[in-house]
Amino acid sequence: MKIHASTVKIGLERDVFVRNSLVVMYLKCSSICKPEALEIFQDMNHNFDQPDQITYIGLHARMLVKGRYFSKLLEEDPSVDLKHCSCMVDAESSGNLKTS
Repeated sequence: MKIHASTVKIGLERDVFVRNSLVVMYLKCSSICKPEALEIFQDMNHNFDQPDQITYIGLHARMLVKGRYFSKLLEEDPSVDLKHCSCMVDAESSGNLKTS
């Protein structure tokens, strides 16, 4: 996408706030963009960047199949609040998450 290319061009691709925004942007795009969102998110975790609450909520809301993986990350994150828990309850109650 042009926005992502622009962040690389001006040297902001490693900024944690820009990366959080890119993850959310890709999640809001078509299903073709979701792998890019996941790739940026995983890279953030490997580089010890802190995903923000909006990023976690976006991941939970749009990637329910991988919800258990992100749920485990949320359990380990001290910034988790009620919004995250309600997303998981909604996902699990609708039957969209596969249990391990």
